[in-house]
Amino acid sequence: MIEILGMKKTVVLLSSIIITGCGSGSDSDPSSNGNQVESLKGEWVSHCYELTDAEDGSFIAYIVDTYEFDDSHYTLEGISYSDENCTDSDGNVDIYFGNYTAGEQIPDTDGTLVTRLSITQEAEDWPEELEPLEFELVYRISGDELNFGLYEDGQASNVNYNNTYIKH
Repeated sequence: MIEILGMKKTVVLLSSIIITGCGSGSDSDPSSNGNQVESLKGEWVSHCYELTDAEDGSFIAYIVDTYEFDDSHYTLEGISYSDENCTDSDGNVDIYFGNYTAGEQIPDTDGTLVTRLSITQEAEDWPEELEPLEFELVYRISGDELNFGLYEDGQASNVNYNNTYIKH
């Protein structure tokens, strides 16, 4: 049962990262459309956000995520907090890792250029018999800000400008 709850939390976490309050972004900055893989490398930290269940909207926790990207691998660490300012950790830390491939740049629904991102993800505490998750997202980097969105049916949509990751 613990493994299933962990997987559900993973799916909920990914959904929340992407969809929490989708908003519109600004026009694409031509200077940020260079080598997106090089720009993606490094550590990116989210602000404190409320994680809710994607199915029923119930509160799960307050979370701060940290992504670390290198040439083709990444790690995602999600730290849970009991308070809305993310100052009192409840001791839960979820660690996910895997490989990624950045693809071509495509326009989002508002015309902003975003980059396709193919992800293979595992979790530190998943049983060996579980297969890694494979999915596609899009991302946009503007200066030191990173935003993720959905890639569905061959199109980018719903880049989440309300959950921004800052480069550290």
